[in-house]
Amino acid sequence: THWPHLARSLLDYRYARLDKARERARRAGLRGAMFPWRSARSGEEETPPWQCNPMSGRWMADHTRLQRHIGSAVAYDAWQLYLATADEALLAGPVSELIIEVARFWASIAQFDASRQRYLICGVIGPDEYHNGYPGAAEPGLDNNTYTNLMAAWTLDRARQVLGLLGEPDADALRHRLALEPDEPEHWQAVAEGLYLPFVDERLLSQFEGFDQLEAPAQEWLHGDRPRLDWMLEARHDSCDRYQLTKQADVLMAYYLLPRQTLQRILKRLGCPHDDASTRRTLAYHLARITHESSLSKVVCAGALAVIDREASWSYFQEALDTDLGSPGNGGTQEGVHLGAMSGALDVLQRHYLGVRLELDGLHLFPSPPASLPPVSLSLLFRQARLHLRLANGALAVRADPGNVDAVPLHYAEGRSQLAPGDSLEIRCQAPS
Repeated sequence: THWPHLARSLLDYRYARLDKARERARRAGLRGAMFPWRSARSGEEETPPWQCNPMSGRWMADHTRLQRHIGSAVAYDAWQLYLATADEALLAGPVSELIIEVARFWASIAQFDASRQRYLICGVIGPDEYHNGYPGAAEPGLDNNTYTNLMAAWTLDRARQVLGLLGEPDADALRHRLALEPDEPEHWQAVAEGLYLPFVDERLLSQFEGFDQLEAPAQEWLHGDRPRLDWMLEARHDSCDRYQLTKQADVLMAYYLLPRQTLQRILKRLGCPHDDASTRRTLAYHLARITHESSLSKVVCAGALAVIDREASWSYFQEALDTDLGSPGNGGTQEGVHLGAMSGALDVLQRHYLGVRLELDGLHLFPSPPASLPPVSLSLLFRQARLHLRLANGALAVRADPGNVDAVPLHYAEGRSQLAPGDSLEIRCQAPS
């Protein structure tokens, strides 16, 4: 919504390597596209198999290439660019191909367990890089990472949706191009509605199957002044894999990325109704176990908490801004800025605090800022129309640029409207839930 041509270049990067991702899936005995966790020009996996621990001098195995959830991130970004541009050629080409091929991957890697009557995704790693496998296991990987499975369900839904959005000639051409079998969309739906999710109890989502059975960590590991935790424990011949602690937000990623209604709809369809009380319990449980040894962790927490606890969200947001601004003089920006944390902070501001969401039926505006957020102004592009937004005094003022060609469909708590070029609208902020 700020530089769509740059966003398109990032999409083109992935699309240019789609054949390599397909090849990687085939080599693993799977269908669809398996994108690498760390990627470069070739499209192959660039994650080094070992990293040196400077505390012990020993080499530690790095299994983070198993973060298969990267495919859902590719699909999510492709979908967001289509929603922002309404570019039908983009939808019929790269967007549909990327989303469908990632969906095929999820439908292929998910295996049906007759004893549970559920589909399982096993042998993967979630966003949290401090859990690479089960203690004492011969092989790396974890079973049924909640974030991975939720985003797999989301991607499978989008694959069926993009087929339905295309006109018949484009849909037929896509089916032919991808050699899409007639029964595949039905299988996507079955997997999306049947994925297994692990729970600590019936109202509290676990990070992965067995996470709640791990040992409780020492509290000073979570809050004390110490070296990097995985290095410290390995130097003691121990491992983070044994403990209920995470390097960065993991389960919370789903609450950060997906609107509350979307997430609740997915969970309900999976047989796991998830109301606000369940959300609060799940967030509190995982927040108490995060070390935040990643520059992106507090960005995710700020977004995940925005609806449930605005003041806690604001605290995390300010800390995320300090990732570079508060760095000591001998580090931080001298080593390079944290672009992910910077753009993530803008995303929290725009998507969570100003409540700007891109949807098929138009631009949704549901502002819910923290009380301490000062006045904010920004401009954005939505389907070739420029909008100017200003949040102040408990309201979001929206003005359509006079140079726009068409009216912009807006949806907000009080109703909906078509904002014509040059027109303005004021939307009251939502009260805390």
